[in-house]
Amino acid sequence: MTVQAHTNIEDKAEKVIDRIKGLILKGHPLAVACSFGKDSSVVLVLALEAVKRLKAEGQHIPTVYVTHSNTGIETPSMDYYTQVQIETLREYIEQQELPVEVVEVEPLLSSTFMYTVIGKGKLPRFVNSGSRDCSVDWKVLPQQRALKRIVAETEGQYKEELVSLVGTRFDESADRARRMAERGDAADSLTRDGQGVLSCACIADWAMTDVWALLMACDSKRSAGGLFETFVDSFDWTLQLYKDANEGVCAIITGDGGNKAACGARFGCAFCTPAGASDKSLSAMIESDPQYEYLRPVNAFRDYLIATQWDMSKRNWVGRRVSKAGYAQIGPDGYSPAFRRELLSYLITMDLDEQDRAEEHTAKLIAGEIERTPANERLCDPQFEYVTPVMLAAIDFAWSLENAFQDAFVAYGLYADIKRGRRHYPSADYVAAERPQPLPAKRFYKVDAFTNGIDTDGLRDPWLEVAAKGFRDDGITYMSVNAPDLDRRRNVVPFIEAQAMEVDATEALLFLDWYLDPEIQVATAQHSARAGACFMLERGVIRVGRGKMYEMDYAARRGQYWEQMVYDRNCMNRIELAQQLINGGETISEAEHKALLQIADKPEEGPNMDLFGGINEPIIIATDAA
Repeated sequence: MTVQAHTNIEDKAEKVIDRIKGLILKGHPLAVACSFGKDSSVVLVLALEAVKRLKAEGQHIPTVYVTHSNTGIETPSMDYYTQVQIETLREYIEQQELPVEVVEVEPLLSSTFMYTVIGKGKLPRFVNSGSRDCSVDWKVLPQQRALKRIVAETEGQYKEELVSLVGTRFDESADRARRMAERGDAADSLTRDGQGVLSCACIADWAMTDVWALLMACDSKRSAGGLFETFVDSFDWTLQLYKDANEGVCAIITGDGGNKAACGARFGCAFCTPAGASDKSLSAMIESDPQYEYLRPVNAFRDYLIATQWDMSKRNWVGRRVSKAGYAQIGPDGYSPAFRRELLSYLITMDLDEQDRAEEHTAKLIAGEIERTPANERLCDPQFEYVTPVMLAAIDFAWSLENAFQDAFVAYGLYADIKRGRRHYPSADYVAAERPQPLPAKRFYKVDAFTNGIDTDGLRDPWLEVAAKGFRDDGITYMSVNAPDLDRRRNVVPFIEAQAMEVDATEALLFLDWYLDPEIQVATAQHSARAGACFMLERGVIRVGRGKMYEMDYAARRGQYWEQMVYDRNCMNRIELAQQLINGGETISEAEHKALLQIADKPEEGPNMDLFGGINEPIIIATDAA
């Protein structure tokens, strides 16, 4: 691919390289936040060039870290591309003997799409959402945690603070320019991010044409060897991905006086709901080349999330939190258990269909029915697996903890059912739900601490407690946690703590293999959801975040409370329960609830007796309103 760069791109590049060299010479260790998109790739190329030049000069170079965050639901084509880029970068670093370290990070399990949306029912961010906390949880925070760890590990080793090099540019969008201006970002200055880490937007003043000019100039196939020799022979693959995501139109920079159309395609997560009614980049890739046909069900799943945004029948109508007045909200909130099960069935089907596609593709390649090209060889492998054994365990545990279904291991049962051949697909006849006008009013129901007339076990195991008091000699015992809402300690099943909630990958794989035995499925069919959660904790499949066992026990008690109400009132599900509470006059309005909150927040007044038995002005006696 022949592309002539702008005549001034070398000058711009040299200015940034000098800036990076200056930071290194001052003693700053550097971190390059790299997604391997066009902008961060430019920063990486220039940072590597600065390091190579300083090494050739014999200068001392503090370690340069390249951080990359994988959300776990990346667009498959981009995920494959970034993994190849990372491996190529590692090989280049080793060959050149550069003081550069690649750090791959991922979100905490408790903030992943699979656990929060499919497991717990949290709504994904939509185009009209007030925030984009998904990008913060899945991209920003993991890299900030990595930088925090790096800073802690290198404390005292370097003269200056770590500086994070980022590829943000004023030219990207008006919103980006505004936020950069508010932070004080500039190519030649340092600013502090929300975590206090110094950052430098070293290409802040570059235009998109500058970005592509630099990348296209790094082409080792040129007679002159390209502007810079770097970790890849060329960025043709990068350009092709952007071209495919931009309906086949791309930024071919033709030189002075020529057309300077720029490719501004964006790559988000595979299920990027903030993209709006359609993910134009993903759709364009699918239509641009048959090799992306495997992405069609991924895009269909994303579109289904968009279509069901305002379908109130797919929402959970009972609240998770108790107010200071002792009330829980009644009304449409996150996704209902039934809809989460529906979504999981589509995801599992998608994964298994992709495995079948890869096997069929391999057979055709071996038989000579399709051409042996790099793309076709790559397509012999499944291009994605979203419901991994780890994620399946996390989802099943979340459902059991919530008592979303009466039985244990519902997610595992669904997986086994689909694996036996019962595939599930979003209905092609589903008509996108329109936003209700007005939205259902919020109502509130008195639950106290989810103890209002209903006994719950939470994560207790009464049988284990009895056994531990004299009927067992195998060393197994129960544990206890402090329960602030009950003002006492509560017994719970044995559990393993970790720094943050995690799934033991080996145990998860063994558990899935064990459960797929039909006899095991029959044997566990009558076990309760609570028993399923307790079993996964005792076995060590789920490891609890440090100090978080109380929250899990509370969630279990809350789920059991609502499920017991469904049973006691002869309702089909929690939506029907909510309607019964509302229609039966057992709830209060939002205005009435606010009035109760004001009373709950008001401190008690008590008389202050003076030494002579008289009553002075009242003093305030603070009380715990919770």
